Amino acid sequence: MILETIFSFLEEKFLAWMCIFTRFTGFFLIAPFFSERAFPVVVRVLLGLFTSWLMLFTVDVSIPLNTPVLSFTLNLFFNFLVGFGIGFIVYLFLQAFNGAGYIFGFQIGFGMEEVLAFGEEETNPTGELVYFIALTVFVLIKGPVLLFEGLKDSIDVFPVNLTGVTDGFFSYIVGRSSDFFVLILKIGAPVIAFMLIISIVLGIVSRLIPQMNVFMVGLPLKVIIGVILILGMLPIWADMAQKISALSWNAIQELLGK
Repeated sequence: MILETIFSFLEEKFLAWMCIFTRFTGFFLIAPFFSERAFPVVVRVLLGLFTSWLMLFTVDVSIPLNTPVLSFTLNLFFNFLVGFGIGFIVYLFLQAFNGAGYIFGFQIGFGMEEVLAFGEEETNPTGELVYFIALTVFVLIKGPVLLFEGLKDSIDVFPVNLTGVTDGFFSYIVGRSSDFFVLILKIGAPVIAFMLIISIVLGIVSRLIPQMNVFMVGLPLKVIIGVILILGMLPIWADMAQKISALSWNAIQELLGK
């Protein structure tokens, strides 16, 4: 009895399980929170296997074991694209915080870190700080759970035995990519504008008082003002992260046609 169940599973459900697991693999490669370095690869693989196993019993799908290799390979490829696309949309929205933080940090003077850390891995401390603020808010509002729900809903729109995706799938993702730069401006515009004013004021002071070494005065002044601005912008960025997380969920629903 047990052997018959195992053979039946291998003949009808095993390939479908691999397709669902491939969709989760593409999702875990880029989705926020799951793709972070602090999330071990082994845990991601085990979580993907477990969740895809559970999802296998929520859908009525079977792929025979004698399916042609080319057809099954295409199934794996397109399932990977669907999972990757869903994760990429949310990744794009949250990475806007990283981009805005990078520009802000460069204006403060943290761009010198890239010059002084020659030969070492480049870092973006301000961008990473703003990004992790957004990521923390995303986790607190149960964003990862919503991503799993979106991944589950994607099976109704893009079946497991997928042999292709429509052009609208790719065009929608490309169209949403333009929002990345708009969000960077919305997130960082107030701080960037204020730091630009500080630079203009220092330039005027240097013309009025030529004896003053503006570089020696301006660099620590920008850092101090920048830190104060960061502390003041924390609640605003957290609120924006909540709104953008909701916007990313709406984008996933639009991608799935819901």
